[in-house]
Amino acid sequence: MVGFLYLILAISFGCILIKRVCNVKKMYSAINSKLVDLPEILFILPAGATVGILLVAFLNYYLIYALNMFLNIPLNKIYMISIIIVSILLMIALAVNFKHTKRIEKIDKYYLKVILFLIIMACFLIFYGYFMRGSYLHLGPTIHSDLSPHTALVESFGNGANIPTMYSHFSNDGIRYHFFFYFFAGILKYLGMRLDFALNIPTVIGIVSALMLAGLFANLLSSSKKAYFWAPTLILFRSSFAIFDMIKGQSLLTFVSRVIHNTDWYHTTPYDEWGLWAINVYANQRHLIFGFAILLTIVMLFIPYVKKTVANLKKCSFKKGLHYLFLDLGSWKIQDFKLLVLVSLIIIALPYFHATVLITLLLILFVMAMFSENKLSYLIIAILAILSSYFQTAFFAGKVAGVVSFKPVFGFVMETTSIVIIIKYLIVLTGLTLILGWLYVFKKRDYLLILGIAFFVPVIFANVCQLSVDLLANHKFIQLTINLFSIFVGAFLGEYSLKKKTYFRQIVLIIMIFLLTATGISEWFIYINMNKYTSAFNELSDVTLWLKNNTEPTDTLLTPYWSMHSEYLSGRQIYYGWPYYAWSAGHNTAERSKKYFYLLRGCDDNIEEFIKLCQEEKIKYFIDTEEYYDFDDIGYEDYHREYITSNLKLVQEFPQEGTRIYQIY
Repeated sequence: MVGFLYLILAISFGCILIKRVCNVKKMYSAINSKLVDLPEILFILPAGATVGILLVAFLNYYLIYALNMFLNIPLNKIYMISIIIVSILLMIALAVNFKHTKRIEKIDKYYLKVILFLIIMACFLIFYGYFMRGSYLHLGPTIHSDLSPHTALVESFGNGANIPTMYSHFSNDGIRYHFFFYFFAGILKYLGMRLDFALNIPTVIGIVSALMLAGLFANLLSSSKKAYFWAPTLILFRSSFAIFDMIKGQSLLTFVSRVIHNTDWYHTTPYDEWGLWAINVYANQRHLIFGFAILLTIVMLFIPYVKKTVANLKKCSFKKGLHYLFLDLGSWKIQDFKLLVLVSLIIIALPYFHATVLITLLLILFVMAMFSENKLSYLIIAILAILSSYFQTAFFAGKVAGVVSFKPVFGFVMETTSIVIIIKYLIVLTGLTLILGWLYVFKKRDYLLILGIAFFVPVIFANVCQLSVDLLANHKFIQLTINLFSIFVGAFLGEYSLKKKTYFRQIVLIIMIFLLTATGISEWFIYINMNKYTSAFNELSDVTLWLKNNTEPTDTLLTPYWSMHSEYLSGRQIYYGWPYYAWSAGHNTAERSKKYFYLLRGCDDNIEEFIKLCQEEKIKYFIDTEEYYDFDDIGYEDYHREYITSNLKLVQEFPQEGTRIYQIY
């Protein structure tokens, strides 16, 4: 109950902040003056929910860190002190601003029905493959990869620990991964919320918020209520020509049966077989679409400046237009200080909430700034983003260069590349989304042409620049562009539905909807079928409980390099977990792998060297289990089990789980 109250406080604070700072009606009017009477709550609620959680998580983390420096008491008690302080501050903010709140405007039942549909879809997506049944956490195969380290992070925070923060699968090496979303989930877990609720409920809030904002944006662009449904639907059911791989040579009945029973992702484009573009991405990368909601919030709030500038440019000659854009002091003047402060706070908090979203936002704002007044605001935001990213990365990871580096690439993950190949790849990958999106933009022109270019820049960036060691991470830039263009397509379908209905138009609409959603619909069936059977991990296993009750939350364990295990639910640090996670998060797994296997060999049967190295690496406990041999690269010659265990102190044995725990020092 306390966790739910804290969550409500954070959301309420965000909504009040958006209401007090943002001129929502002005934003509505700038996008579409005909729809200025749309209820403000359609923007305030989703924007406020995500911004509130973001800022509260940021404030809470650094307050805990600061208090931990000055108070000589256990960290888990500092957690509670910080949460109480933050809660009091939030309640004061709500009380002070209560008189400024209005009664909630009446919302058309159509919007309420769409929102209910989005909530149902989001809840099914998120809870289907990640849920608690009794003390067991059930984890679906398609979301096992990202949710394994994320669950370990949530548990490490949920135990009132992990500050200063370490990556749970790669202890004592700082953290290079954006983790604030999981810190917030950990706070909810610390306050008594069940693990699946603590992680799933903020995720659902993020998904529904992003989809509501996408629908609102499309609604404003098109003047059609139906666009409010179509834009989020197109994000949930992606467009791709991959569906034709399944249609080839199939009768209608065979095709339908194959769609319903399919258990394999498409193989049409590189890494499709990973479910990289499917709906699975939002169940796997929980903070991606949450960050997308924040991105949409900021972009929509800055549209009025772009639209006003484009309207003024139409009245100028080319020469005067250039002067107006870049040399006229009026175009640089800050036009809304309150909005600048709000966005600055969001930008400062964003790097370790979702770095890819921040970079995507900066790319989009750069293009918008070129054709916008209020340029100084854009510049201040960019500077703050760079400074915040640099200092937070240095704070958390120690070495900035090891986290972000700009490396030129061409063609994303394609083996052979050219402009033509990249275009073909994007068309097959996105189906009609980019095609109809660009058609809509060129049809409308005006400021939408600027937005179209801005929204497409992340795709260009993904194909020319690599930021992390894992090039595949660039898919997030493309994914965000697809979502943004889905808004244009949703607006297109909304406007199309307003036109006079004829049989021909109805047939065209049906064909378009099929092409836009068929691949996505089929992937929902794949997601359901692949996650029908889950792995289960006992939060109350004897080993997990013993670790919670008899070791310190900051203690590091030497274990098999599991990807996921019940012992991760203890919140303890693991010296060397599944290496792909840590490698893709920027850690030096090659160097640690050598030390790990050296330790498994008992430092070549030298117990003094073994203990010394464990002390240097801060490894306090050794977990002995037959599961070391489950890995192909660990044989009897690689794991000197008898030597290690005969020279260490046995502190607990669990025959029923085949586990023995040894204290190293």
